[in-house]
Amino acid sequence: MNPPLQVLPLGGSGEVGLNATRYTLGDSCLVVDFGALLGIEDLPSVSKLVPGTEPLEGRGLVGLVLTHGHEDHIGGVGHLLERIKVPVHGFPLPLEMVRSRLRGSDRFASTERKSRFVSMEPGQRVELGPFEIELVSVTHSIPDTAMVVIRGGGMTVVHTGDFKLDRAPALGGPSDVARLEALGQAGVDLLMSDSTNAERPGRTPSETSVVEALRAWIRTVRGRAVVTFVSSHLHRMQALAEAAEDLGRKAVVLGRSMGRNLELAERLDLFSTLPRVSVDEAARLPPESVLVLATGSQGEPGGALARLARGEMAPLHLAPGDAVAFSARVIPGRELSVRKLRNRLVQRGIDVVTAKDLPIHTSGHAQQDEQADLLRWLQPRNFAPMHGDRTMLEAHAATARRAGLTPDQVWVFEDGQSIEVRPGGRIEWGPVEDVPRVPVDDAGRSMTWAEAKERRKIAQRGLVTCTVWVDDQGAVAGPVAVDGFGVELSDADRRQVAEAVRGALRDPSLISIAGMEDKMTATVRQRLGINRQGPWVASRVIPDR
Repeated sequence: MNPPLQVLPLGGSGEVGLNATRYTLGDSCLVVDFGALLGIEDLPSVSKLVPGTEPLEGRGLVGLVLTHGHEDHIGGVGHLLERIKVPVHGFPLPLEMVRSRLRGSDRFASTERKSRFVSMEPGQRVELGPFEIELVSVTHSIPDTAMVVIRGGGMTVVHTGDFKLDRAPALGGPSDVARLEALGQAGVDLLMSDSTNAERPGRTPSETSVVEALRAWIRTVRGRAVVTFVSSHLHRMQALAEAAEDLGRKAVVLGRSMGRNLELAERLDLFSTLPRVSVDEAARLPPESVLVLATGSQGEPGGALARLARGEMAPLHLAPGDAVAFSARVIPGRELSVRKLRNRLVQRGIDVVTAKDLPIHTSGHAQQDEQADLLRWLQPRNFAPMHGDRTMLEAHAATARRAGLTPDQVWVFEDGQSIEVRPGGRIEWGPVEDVPRVPVDDAGRSMTWAEAKERRKIAQRGLVTCTVWVDDQGAVAGPVAVDGFGVELSDADRRQVAEAVRGALRDPSLISIAGMEDKMTATVRQRLGINRQGPWVASRVIPDR
């Protein structure tokens, strides 16, 4: 009797971001995507969350498959490869985006060298343990996006990743509808499908319509025209650079991530060399002859647009008569940052337009009519929405029922819950598992939750540090250093704390460094009158060798 194919979301089901799904067959498992969750508002020291690897360790992981190159699908790959040696499969662009990031990291450079990346072609079938995988080309807001067909134990699952059914993409061909229809005719036991836009009726507007709207806007700009958008949106980058040529302007690309992605795309021949000029060349051209393509659409302080607004991109400057178009959706939690950036631009006399003013942005995710089309083509025996919060998942489930699936064919479940698919398409609930998340700081270092919470307390309350050097007998061998960060300490405070710590460390019962540090912390708190709601105190004993 064949074992069931178990499906367990490690992230991305019940939330937006952190996309990762484990498929288990017997003693082997396969993972599709390993992404990150950005914008952790209540933990200021945390840059992102990535899935914990515990549900994959010791389970016979045979491969990682990437659907595309966005951060919420690849942002945790380095952390996975650091813990588990596993081959990574996908189309060329997402693989190269991962490798480029790993090579550029002090922490993950050696991990990239030791890992195996396997580039696949559309329709190619690859065996990974008991699984066979196939990639089907689909459109999204980044090139080289795939749906993953997973076969094993006589069962077939289609995992969409992110997708839209753009009939007129700005770069590359449309989704491979013929292959999707053929899969439906052959039989699909389960469809796992992107739910990001499941609440929106109709169809997602084409990328081509966005480019046309931006072209029309550029014609109205008297000075420099600046368009800011997500740096991975290579479709838009290529189309706008070509539009600049047609409109008598020269394109200049600003922002490290945009430049890096552009170089990857050109190296992979996703498009021919993009017509563009350097910053110095753009600065010498008349303003009306320049189109700036810039990062920073989310108001990031280090983004190219914010630096332009602050006058930090010399020799290129913005002046009255120039105009900026925000060709991006504002990510939840970034509204205030974007508003501040817009205000700074307006203060400088710069005209600003957004997608609320003109149709200059479109989503990369399918809306209800496209989701219904996919259901009709694949004719799945069962359906499970993924990639979205609970409201999105339920909206997508409703679309599936309207498309003809019965309630017992539609399975709505979230991270940590699992289902088991059996030959013939019969599904049952599987076990519930713990799916941990790992906080990562701005330097790319993973932390424990205790560390993350400590950093939050420091950010909120301030920090007092106390450092001493001790000799081989444990006696203080130098000055006691006392410092405050976000806390005002007078010279008298520092002297009194240092004297009190020296006295406390004369206690002969203190024989370990940990014990000495605990005693120091208690002494600092007592001497400065710090209660449990006050500044964080960190003590350190350094052997003087």
